[in-house]
Amino acid sequence: MNNPKAQTNRSIVPISHPGLTKYSSAVISRGLDLARQLDRSEPTVEFDRQLPAAWKCINTLLGHSYGVYYLNISPDGQTLASSSYDYSVKLWHQGSGKPICTFTDNSRWFFSVAISLDWQTLAAGCVNGTIKLWQLNSGKELPLLAGHLSDITSVAFSPDGQTLVSGSLDNTIKLWNLKTGEELRTFIGHSSEVFSVAISPDGQTLVSGSLDNTIKLWDLETGEELCTITDDESLTRFFTISPDGKTLATGCADGTIKLWQMSTGRERYSFTGHSDWVRFLTFSPDGKTLASASEDNAIKIWDLQERKEICTLIGHSDRVRCLAFSPDGKTLASGSDDRTIKIWQLSPSFQ
Repeated sequence: MNNPKAQTNRSIVPISHPGLTKYSSAVISRGLDLARQLDRSEPTVEFDRQLPAAWKCINTLLGHSYGVYYLNISPDGQTLASSSYDYSVKLWHQGSGKPICTFTDNSRWFFSVAISLDWQTLAAGCVNGTIKLWQLNSGKELPLLAGHLSDITSVAFSPDGQTLVSGSLDNTIKLWNLKTGEELRTFIGHSSEVFSVAISPDGQTLVSGSLDNTIKLWDLETGEELCTITDDESLTRFFTISPDGKTLATGCADGTIKLWQMSTGRERYSFTGHSDWVRFLTFSPDGKTLASASEDNAIKIWDLQERKEICTLIGHSDRVRCLAFSPDGKTLASGSDDRTIKIWQLSPSFQ
């Protein structure tokens, strides 16, 4: 894994917090003028000729010095969180796009981040196999979680915020009690690195994706493996769970998106349209729309009731790695390897 940190000198102004360094300014690479390096061409939206314009880019946020791989919008829709390969988590005012603060820890590099549903806790999976935890509001550091033998690639909170799951390059998934820091269970079954984990909305099912080209469903309480989804036609690694917990959407290397029934592991239908690997998927809060991000630099919006593409959002100049809907489903944030975050708004006529 490349280490961009070794290639960058940073100038930062810290604000002291116990166990955590919190920064008020962006992490900036020495000698780089991001404004000159980034493609500032006006974002556009490509539509089917029969489809009217639905989404418009209203803002582009600059500040990260490497690609953005995680986004989350707070329950009140006022704050946006982003994480980047510059080993920082930034908070932004969602309306104005102004930065609020930056969290980082120079002693531990992290490549996976999650925020609890109540926005009280921040978790970061580190390259040394540990998980750092902070209280999001105060910046107070919580007890470190340690147990994995290699890099943490994905972390996810349970809906009640009491437990956390982590996936690792050591081929395992671990379940943690956040109150005590105790490791509750290790899930063993993947034959290669685990790259993504998630917990169903009802808190009962764990889903994991691996380089062994399988997605596994587990009973979170017992640790029992419920089923394995294997797609022999295309390499599948990235997924998302619908808000009602009934559907699993997977992104494939050939640009295909597949929808699966969670209870049976059977494929229901698929979408085609992307020309490269689908890196990220997310359902709208009402479960009627799916957004996909791809290495073809595009974002596509899909109507799940009509089973068709609504539109394609074009604006990023490099692969799109992450997406996040606002709680009301009227705003979509996208993060890319072009180091920007774009804010897209649903047109009033579609609301």
